[in-house]
Amino acid sequence: MNKKSSIICMLLFFCINVYAQKQSDLDSLIQVYNVQKDDAAKVETMHVISRLELNNKPEIARKYAEEMIMLSQKINYPVGLAKGYNNLGFYFGAKTSLDSALIYAKKAKSLLTKNIPEHLRNNLLHGDIYWRKKEYDSSFYYLDKNINLYKNRDSSSTKQNEQFKKWMGGTYNMIGLIYMGTDKYLLALKNELKALKLFKEFGETYYTAVIYNNMGILESELGNYKQSLMYYEEAEKLFRLNGKNMMVLTAMMNQMGILTFLKETNKAFELHKETIRLAQKFGEKLTEAQLLSSLGNTYFDLKKNNEAKTSYLRALKLYETLNIEDVVLYSNLGNYYFLREKDLDSALHYYSKAIKVAEAQHDISTLSEVYDSRHDLYKQNGEYKKGLEDYEIYTKLKDSMFNEAKSKQIEELRATYDTERKEQQIETQKKEIDLLNIKEKISSMQRLLLFSCLLIALTGVYVFYQRSKINKIAKEKAEIDLEYKSKELTTHALHLAKKNEVLNKVKEKAQFFKTNSNDNSGYQKLIQTINFDIQDDNSWENFSKYFGAVHKDFNEKAQQQFPNITSNDLRLMALMKMNLSSKEIANILNISGDGVKKARHRLRKKIGLEPTDSLEAIIITL
Repeated sequence: MNKKSSIICMLLFFCINVYAQKQSDLDSLIQVYNVQKDDAAKVETMHVISRLELNNKPEIARKYAEEMIMLSQKINYPVGLAKGYNNLGFYFGAKTSLDSALIYAKKAKSLLTKNIPEHLRNNLLHGDIYWRKKEYDSSFYYLDKNINLYKNRDSSSTKQNEQFKKWMGGTYNMIGLIYMGTDKYLLALKNELKALKLFKEFGETYYTAVIYNNMGILESELGNYKQSLMYYEEAEKLFRLNGKNMMVLTAMMNQMGILTFLKETNKAFELHKETIRLAQKFGEKLTEAQLLSSLGNTYFDLKKNNEAKTSYLRALKLYETLNIEDVVLYSNLGNYYFLREKDLDSALHYYSKAIKVAEAQHDISTLSEVYDSRHDLYKQNGEYKKGLEDYEIYTKLKDSMFNEAKSKQIEELRATYDTERKEQQIETQKKEIDLLNIKEKISSMQRLLLFSCLLIALTGVYVFYQRSKINKIAKEKAEIDLEYKSKELTTHALHLAKKNEVLNKVKEKAQFFKTNSNDNSGYQKLIQTINFDIQDDNSWENFSKYFGAVHKDFNEKAQQQFPNITSNDLRLMALMKMNLSSKEIANILNISGDGVKKARHRLRKKIGLEPTDSLEAIIITL
């Protein structure tokens, strides 16, 4: 079956309007608004109403935002004017009128002074707009502004801390979504966990559920299916608590996908039927169609052909009612007619429709699968030329996906390293600022000594205390620097291992095509270039430089204690010192797993270890 048939319903949510709406609260605010005079208090009332209405009645939210702008201009209230522009920015953002949203976001920005919550909200609005435009660098620029405000906040202020929890939850969630959209799942998970912590502390249950759902998606992408299932279950509970019907269905669909993957068939089947029932109850026809399509897959796998066909055709009818062409359903119908009814004309019809839609949507994964299926159909029908054409397209798409996946893995390593380096630099800068502040205090105290001998003793005690504090901070700074260098070393080693792994796989591809091609010269040059890159000593020299900075005198100690060891032995010992796996060591040294075992055995003999002695323990003590 099409792999897309059982994937999780990956709806990503961004929480930007952090308000739990209660109709009773809204009614009370409207009553207050109706009797207020035209002053700043009325502007603030309209501000809250506008934000509360944004999710459910956006046009009402827009009306109040425009009215608060007019009143703020009339009474010369710049804070209210900035809030009104922010609210209009959110309105147009929700309508995906991104150019209009950006105009109002910039207008609000120009009016903001020391109002920290509105600064946070405006940065988040800018981040959201650029995220939707897929201009991720610009989005990060504004989201980083919020992180800096958060790091430099007055942590003693309870009110400020509560305000930060609201908006920083949204900030970290958005960063998580950017990383998720670029397949950097570990970085995405790290930021979603920060968002979850803040929303939980703030007591915001709806957006806590949103984060749980996003984390379920991330854990499933990382292969942690049981953890993913747990997050989806938590999301469903909280969505039910908040009466969010569509979100309840989404969480249930996600659970269903995980249960199917884990082959918990009975649970998945019962949940499937219950979700369809709820979709019909809520009038969610699109969701019902998606569920019927996936139910058809379940029947297909169970070889219940009549039930599978009925489910597929019911789904098709709903999609046609909604005027939607669904690539997954077309592919599923093609598989059904080809593999179950042997109706090649019907199968070809739906495969061709799936290809057309997948091409329009740039869905490379589905496109490659359907080309592969249609190639089998042509081959079975004796149309070998068409089958070969489809197979060649399928092969190109698979190669493209393979290269893209490997590039993204390497890019995630680099992004992780850059992120951690930036965090370390911020922490180091804070320590340096503390040092400068303390030195300034000491200088001030030393000047006071000239004016009062009576305070010499007390000042000496204070200076001693401050110098102790300087020493402590300097020591912490040194520890931070060492930790940073250690992370540089680990990142470099992993990057080196990943680079060699990718090069070896590309080399295998080249060798395969060389064997199956008439012209070998180009492939041979490619293989020689790859071999040269794999064996390039510059990469190892860079690694040795990082390693020497963290583990000083390691090589000298090893050679002093074991004079018989070679430079290759030292390489192996350095990688074992870092506690790398045999696979990672093999990739870095460009040898096989068995080669690593033999190298370890030779090393044990050279340094005279007994069978019961631990080679790792000896190396770690160096």
